Amino acid sequence: MDKDALGDTGEDAQLAPKVESNIALPDEADDEYGGLGALEKYLNEQLRELGDDVPEEDDEEDDPEGDDAAAAQDDEFTVGAMCTKTPPVGCLVETMDLATAALNGLKGKVVRHQKDGDGTDRAVCTFHPHGEKALKPCNLRLLSPVTLEPAAKRMRLEERSQREIPGQYEPAIKYWDHFGPRSKILVVGEGNFSWAWNLCHILGTGENLVCTDAVMNSTISSTCDQYLVPLIEAGATITMRLDATRMGKHILVRRCGYFFDYVVWNYPHTTTPNRARHSQEEHRQLLTRFLQQAELVLVPGGRASITVKDGYPYNEWRIHALKPGGKMSYVGAEAFTPERWQVYAHVTTRAGAGVNGTSQIARVFPAHTYVYEKAKE
Repeated sequence: MDKDALGDTGEDAQLAPKVESNIALPDEADDEYGGLGALEKYLNEQLRELGDDVPEEDDEEDDPEGDDAAAAQDDEFTVGAMCTKTPPVGCLVETMDLATAALNGLKGKVVRHQKDGDGTDRAVCTFHPHGEKALKPCNLRLLSPVTLEPAAKRMRLEERSQREIPGQYEPAIKYWDHFGPRSKILVVGEGNFSWAWNLCHILGTGENLVCTDAVMNSTISSTCDQYLVPLIEAGATITMRLDATRMGKHILVRRCGYFFDYVVWNYPHTTTPNRARHSQEEHRQLLTRFLQQAELVLVPGGRASITVKDGYPYNEWRIHALKPGGKMSYVGAEAFTPERWQVYAHVTTRAGAGVNGTSQIARVFPAHTYVYEKAKE
């Protein structure tokens, strides 16, 4: 949702600048970082230590082990055929044999790999305008030849942003299973309203849904017929200009009183870049205020949830350890999976953030939903 909320789960990596100078530097053969070329190498190493994604240097020497791996890849994958194992990152693929017919035939790119709780391998692929989907190899047809990425780059792609904090997903609970047609649900920060439309599909009605956003997202004009109009036709209430940190002051919500069973905010995000020094504290304060306001509109025993992507920097927000005070307390977390939310197409809060320069698509999985509950009176 956009709220990387909005997930800005994917900022473009900044490459180290190439250094140019008319001043001749002395040739320091004994210095590990002597010379201009070596200076660039030093800067790249410093950026890697800070977590930036810097291209690895090309290895011009022959790599027999790499050649063998590439040959093995060629034997296992055939262009135009169904994948028998998870295709490598960077491959172009096409969906096939999915239960949802409308999703068959989509063309996209493999961006990373992940494992389900039962150990099943999946390829996470990005499809415009549907966002990311985690699919089994048997549901993918290879469209481009397999190229083996350098080992160091593969490691970064597979392990980047996976710094976990012990206990952050505990206790594990079942949250989404309790949503029903009669549940009164307030959704904030909806972006393009695709998640609300997905929920409406699951519930079979939108009559008890109130879907909001702070501003009109720029993608609405191109997706309204796909998400917003059907949502309205299903009976949902739509309103704009709702600040998630001042919900109790919005006229529509205020009139509802202690009305809602659930208040949902998926992928919250300010417009502050994730790497800004004050970003983490800013987001903790944002989410604390959201929970304090959720208390004002929830029924006793009602729940408020916050969904963010797993890994750095979002785990540094420590959502499970927020202190909203009042009657709100943390009860647990549940995995937010693409299998449940197949219609959801995430859009970002901050223009320009996204995958491969596409501002409306962001990397949002794997993710978790953190749940707080209002005390029962």
